Amino acid sequence: AEDLETRGEHDLTAAVLRLHAGRMQLAAREDREQEHFLSAHPTVPVARVPAMSQDVHDLEGLRRVGELLTAQ
Repeated sequence: AEDLETRGEHDLTAAVLRLHAGRMQLAAREDREQEHFLSAHPTVPVARVPAMSQDVHDLEGLRRVGELLTAQ
C-alpha cells in the first residue's frame, strides 16, 4: 500500500490493502484476548458463532444465533 501511494498509483487498491491490514491486526488482537481469557478461565465453556451476513436486530436473528450456539 505504501509503495502504491508513493508512486501515486492505484489509490483504491492501496486503500483496500490498508483496510485488510487493519482487519488482520484486529483479528490477531481478538485471538490474543480470547487465548488470555481461555487460559485464565479454563472451565468456562466457549462457543463460536460465525459472522452473520446481516446485523442481528430482531427475533429471527436471535433465533438463528441460538440455533448456531446449540448446534455446537
